[in-house]
Order: sequence, then C-alpha cells, then structure tokens
Amino acid sequence: MSETKWFFPTTQGGEESGLNDPGIEFFRKSGSLARETIQNSGDARVDHSKPVIVTFELFQLPVASFPGVDRFREVVEQCRNYVLKSCKTEQQKDENGRKWFEKALGLLSGTHLPVLRIRDENTTGLEGGERDEDKAWVRLIKKQGSASMHGAGGGTFGIGQRAPFAFSGLRTVFYSTMTRNGEHAFTGKTILSSFREQEHVYRPIGFWGTQSEDQPGVFAVREPELIVEPFRRTSVGTDLYVMGFEPQGWRDAIADSVAHNFFAAIQGGGLVIRLLADEGPLEFNSTTIEQLVDERYRVLMARATSKTAKKDVRDTLGVTRHYLKALQSPTGGKPSFSLQHPELGRVELYVTLDPEAPSRTAFMRRPRIRVYERTQNLLSGYAAVLLCEDSRGNDLLARMEDPSHSEWSRERLPGGAGRPSGDKLLADIYDFVRASLKKLAQQDSETPQDLPDLGRYLPEDDALRPGFRQTGVPVRTPHVSEQESARPQQPQGRKHALQRPRPPTSPQVLHIPVETSEQGEQGLLMEPSGRVPLGKEDSSVSQVSTQVVPQGRAQVGVRMAGVGLNGTEGRGPDDGGLMEPGNGVRNNEVTRTRGGEGPFGPEGEGTVAWPGPASTQGAPVAGTDTHSGHTESSLLAEGSSGTASSTNTGLRRLANAQVTVRAWFSAENRATHLLLRATRRGRATLRLTASGEDSDYEVRVASAVDVRTGALFECVGDKILDVDFEAQQGRELLLELRPARRVAVSVEVVHGA
Repeated sequence: MSETKWFFPTTQGGEESGLNDPGIEFFRKSGSLARETIQNSGDARVDHSKPVIVTFELFQLPVASFPGVDRFREVVEQCRNYVLKSCKTEQQKDENGRKWFEKALGLLSGTHLPVLRIRDENTTGLEGGERDEDKAWVRLIKKQGSASMHGAGGGTFGIGQRAPFAFSGLRTVFYSTMTRNGEHAFTGKTILSSFREQEHVYRPIGFWGTQSEDQPGVFAVREPELIVEPFRRTSVGTDLYVMGFEPQGWRDAIADSVAHNFFAAIQGGGLVIRLLADEGPLEFNSTTIEQLVDERYRVLMARATSKTAKKDVRDTLGVTRHYLKALQSPTGGKPSFSLQHPELGRVELYVTLDPEAPSRTAFMRRPRIRVYERTQNLLSGYAAVLLCEDSRGNDLLARMEDPSHSEWSRERLPGGAGRPSGDKLLADIYDFVRASLKKLAQQDSETPQDLPDLGRYLPEDDALRPGFRQTGVPVRTPHVSEQESARPQQPQGRKHALQRPRPPTSPQVLHIPVETSEQGEQGLLMEPSGRVPLGKEDSSVSQVSTQVVPQGRAQVGVRMAGVGLNGTEGRGPDDGGLMEPGNGVRNNEVTRTRGGEGPFGPEGEGTVAWPGPASTQGAPVAGTDTHSGHTESSLLAEGSSGTASSTNTGLRRLANAQVTVRAWFSAENRATHLLLRATRRGRATLRLTASGEDSDYEVRVASAVDVRTGALFECVGDKILDVDFEAQQGRELLLELRPARRVAVSVEVVHGA
C-alpha cells in the first residue's frame, strides 16, 4: 500500500548542511528566475514552426491545499531548532536564517499562500520515469549539476534548476507535467537544512510523493485522478509552482528580464511570454516586443531620479531598443555581415547605425538568448547582434559558457583531441566583428556629414593652406538659419571673389602664451609679463617675453617664433640676438627659445639653450646637468635609450580631445594594445579604466612598451606617464594590466602623474 507524504533521507553519519545553499544563493539576483525557467522551456521546443509559450501567473493558494502542509510545517520548525540552537549570539542567529524561518512559519500559519505558476506550451514535457537517469524528469528534479537536459540548447551545467527555489519564501517548488504520450507526473521538492528527529539527523533536501513499503524512497504521483487541483495538467507541457512567492513588483521585474535577455528569440517568432497579474495581462510576442520595450523604457526613465538610475535603464532596456532595430532593419540587409566558419558554421552579424546607439555588440547562440555584450570603439553610434545558430557552433559555444550563461570563457574549452580551442574561436569571432565594423566605419567616413551651425565658425574660404596669410574681406551671411550646413555661406544674388593668399615676404610672428601646465618639473616657465598683440609684432625678429620667477632662481626668458597664423610651429632660431653678452646670461636670466610655424599643425622640436654654467650664488643654473656638463639641449638631442619618457620640458601638454585612442586585446600574446594618435606635437599622461558590464573599475598598468621601438614607459597605478607625440604620429603600446584579464579599456588624457 502506498501513501503520499514528505520524505527526507537520513545523513547516516555523513555531512550536514545549514540553510545557506550555494546554488540558491547563486541565483538570487534579479532576472535569474525568468532567464533560467524560460531557457529550459525553449530547449524543450517541439514544433519549430510555432513559438514556445511561457505564462507567468500569480494566484493565492489555500494553505490547506499545500500538499502535506502539516508535516512540512513540523520539518521547518525542527530545522529552525536544530540550526539556531548552536548559535550563541543574536547576530549568529540572524546570519543562520532566523528571519527566514520566522517568515516561512508566518506564511504557513496564514489562510492563503502566494504562488507563482510558470507554464509552458509547445514543449515535450518532462519525459522519463524514476529510473530513467538520462531523461528530463530525473535530470531536472533528482539530479544536481547534470548538463544538457534537452540536448544542444541553452542549459549546460544543470544548476539552473536552483533558480526557482531562490524566489520561494518556503524554498519549495512543485512540478506537474504531461508528456506527448499522455503520461502525467506530479511531485514536490524542498531545500531546507539538516534537522534532527529522535535519534536520526536528516538531509536538507526532501521530496513529496508516494511511498510504498516494498520500495525505498519517494516517487512522483502519476495517476491523474490523484493529482489535486490546481496542479493537474490538461495539455502537453510542464508547470512549476513557486510556493510563497514574493508578489511585490513581480510583473515589472520579470518583464524587464524578459525584454533584456530574450528580445531576439521573441522578435524572431520563437518565443511568446505572457504575464498574468492583478495589474492586467501583458504579452511579449514578435509584433508587440518593440512597443512594449519602448513604453517600459520611457516609464523607467521617468521614474529614475539619479544619474546612476538613468544609466542603468539606458544600459538595459535602452540598449535593447537598438538591438531590436538591428534585427528588424539591419544596415545592408539581413544579415549585415556573415561568416562561414570551419568550426562554428554560419555566424551572422546584424548592425544598425544610430547616433544614440551605445556602440555595443550582443553575443548570442541558440535559442537566441543574450549571453553578454561587448563594447568596441571602432565605430561610434552603432548596435550589433551576433548570432551563431549552427548546431556544431552552438555546442562549442555552450561548452564555453559559465554557469550563469553570461560569458563565453576561453578557458572552458582548452582544445585538443581534434577539438578547437576556445581561445581560437573567440579570436575568430572578435576578428569577424572588428572587420565588419571597420567596413562600416570606412563607408561612414566617406559619407558627407551635414553639421548644423558649423558654418558660422569656419572661414569663407576653406582652401587656406598652412603657412599662408588670408587676405581680402570675407563676406558672411547676415543671418544664419537653423538649416545652415557646414558649407560656406554667401548672400543670394551677390558673389565676391576671395583673393588667394600669398606667401609672406618675411616670417610672421606668433606669440604663444605659456600655460601653467607647460612649466615643467622645475616650474621655471611662468606667465609672460607682457604680450604683443597679434599683427602688431615686428615680423623681422622673434619676440621675447620675460617672466618673473621665484626669488632665489634665475630668471628665464622665453623666445617664440613662427611662420604665419595658419602654419605649423617649427624650430625657432637660436641666434642669441636678443641676449646680452656673457655666454647667454643676462642679469641672472637664462634664455629659452621656442619656435615653430604656427599653432595649427605639428610643432617642431624647438631648442633650449643653457649656456650659463652657474648662478651668481654658485648654484647650478636650472637646466644644466652638473654631473656631465651637458646642457639640457644636448640631452634632448641625444635622447634616452632606456625609456620612452622624454625630458623635453618644452613640450606642451595635450588635451583629451587632441589624442585619439583605439584599444584591443591580442589573443596571441594575451595583452592589451593601445593605438594612439595626436593632432599636434606634445605630451600626454594617460589614465586607463577597465569597463565592466555593470560599472567601471580600476586597473593597474604593470608595464607599457612601445611596439615599434621597444622603449618602456613609466607606469604609476592606472597611469602611463609622459607619452610624447609628433603631430599625426601613431604610437602602438603593448600593455600588461593587473588584474590580468580580458577587459574593455577606456583611456583618458590627464595632465601630470
């Protein structure tokens, strides 16, 4: 004779467990419930011409209808007594689940219990009996950590079954299924803590079902007439009942998770999600997904009161909106790019271009669930979705996923024995994405851009050449409309010829102010005490400005020369014409020269002259190497073979907008590369930040090497100090970062270490 009851096996002197189960704790984060349960349903799809339908419904179950409620209440009380009796302080009791026990017993003492039912359709149901260890029923309910429940689908580790328990106030889930051959099965499972009853200690995991005297253990109820309402299925599929579910805000939380993780499966017609709540029903399908995401995005942005909250919304639903555009109307057709890989099969990339897009790529495999995202700065204003739905490629990528299905990790597929390595697969995928984005970037750069209001800031003749002075009187539009483009504006009915610039007969002198950031390590360059207005200087000689320096230091004169307002700075003459006799020292003043052809092109190297051996007090004059007798100018000419840092204090600090950066990770040497280019000659200190999915975090730069010259740069914390540039010069740096991991890197130009 058999009866239905709760069954907990004894430990038989083995290991005991507390209330803190690692698998449950792993899935407590928001979004895990929908992600894991929907993924299992998608893996069991039957008819691929129809979508899988998953319905979430919250209802109130009478406590009396809870199977075996009296025995279950006794077990919860015994677990509480056994766990808390060894705790000596109130803090220890709280850490070991006192509040959870109080809440669970409170739910069981009421009249009704909130229950979330998760029902799927167009699925196989949980096939197999109690002894069929390779079938879905045993793998989902009786086994922990058994992978590939339904074959080459989403599940890979078999621990996602713990997710519903993390959202149950009683740590209890009931399963009811009907298979394609008409078989029924119903059972319950709870994960509590070890407890003592009489002389025996029992394990924390128990099952509700039928027990017989001739067979040990507990088995599912398989007679349909013995399955009480509302747990009996009437159609093929599976129901999960999350007992004691927290109802507060559940619909919005699941809706956000569905939109962010399953947008591609829904948009492609393979999945339909229905949410039945007191606020009203909500259905995500291929025709409503874009509208629902837009509406939800606007609601959350209106509710967000802080910058952090707004950023979170933009990084989730805001990004999802652009991904949907990429799938619906990709640039260049469907797909934008494709790759036939020898191991992965067909890989597709869908791209949309939008100035507000986040410049990210979402990576997916079958059944079109978002795994992770990656930012690449090769192209600004884009969103892309990479899909690999080939059977072999799906299997390989599934083996590379972590338990939470949020990353493809190269270490999980070492390769060998005829199997490709994860490192090689990821490198090929990222190369394909980079090459595709580069093609779009080249096409985008060739397309003329219409920038409103830019014309008012540009000269009428855009044919001016560096080193030439503009002459003639420009005629500007008296009124600039909102539709004005970057083209030169001329009043209608009037045309004025612009005289071509002619080379000056004598050098044009440009006085460049010395900023505070240019003072150098010894602070000798100060603000000029006098300036000559542009156009008023004597073009036949270089200008000299004298600075006042702190008492006790030699006073320094700065001489600057150039050729024209529109040219590029070059080397200034060092003829000593403005210095008094006496080896270049005039009344304890040291003369420094700086010259060039103007501020709008690459600067020349400039010269620094330190002819004076010492000050009147006998101290070395600033800039003189007292050990070798070399002047600073000679040291600059010789350079340093040991490091890439320069001692040239005549270089101006570069601004953030004057340095362009591209960063990528090399799979061959497992290092990060930086490709840098400056618009003018100067020096920059670079600060690196590693960007994670949730937030930015700090990294430490262990070393930085110039790939072309092999020179080393000085690195302090997250900074690379004093990187010198010539105008339009590209420098490629090879970085060793700490922690040593593959990350997206952002670079900021800062002044000083």
